[in-house]
Amino acid sequence: MKRTKGIKTRYYLTFLMIITVQLSSCQVIMDLETYAIYADDQEISIPDDVTYIKDVNNSLAPYIGTFIGTYNGNTITFTITKLTETDWITRDILNIKYKIEDANGNILVQTFNFPDNSHDISGRRFKTQGDYLASYHGFDATGFDECGQSGTFSLSINRLSPNQLDLYLANSMEILLQDDCPNGATPHVFPVNVVFSLTRI
Repeated sequence: MKRTKGIKTRYYLTFLMIITVQLSSCQVIMDLETYAIYADDQEISIPDDVTYIKDVNNSLAPYIGTFIGTYNGNTITFTITKLTETDWITRDILNIKYKIEDANGNILVQTFNFPDNSHDISGRRFKTQGDYLASYHGFDATGFDECGQSGTFSLSINRLSPNQLDLYLANSMEILLQDDCPNGATPHVFPVNVVFSLTRI
């Protein structure tokens, strides 16, 4: 009788453990395109039970790779990967490492040696119009954010040329305080408020 009771107890505990694992791994998924609709509409919020904003339709794939181009004599290189991050929710995003070199090959700024999401251009989401939004914050040689050197990138794959990445950096409208930025705004290293293009290599 004791042997039967012990077997039943172990069987019951195993069953409970399986149920617990299934419940803890249960995710309510929203695709990136549906999330764009919610994010663009200030009147609605995503349902509370959504736990993962996922690249279900592989929509980030066309952006992944290395893209290079020149603007005003500077060579700009983007290396774009897909990451899954968890902050307020788990989500699939683009992460962009970059390098800018002048006409003589001198590196003006680069993030290839930093961990992901430390000083990179960090993806946020698609817009319903199809562009992808990413946050940009510049930094100096010591790794600190620079004053006013920030904004929002809009990225789109050119419909006529799928290896061309078109970009637009909208300058941040933040108010700079004298105590924080005694020398005023730091000039941008990227082209600002103008469309420029990079080509996949």
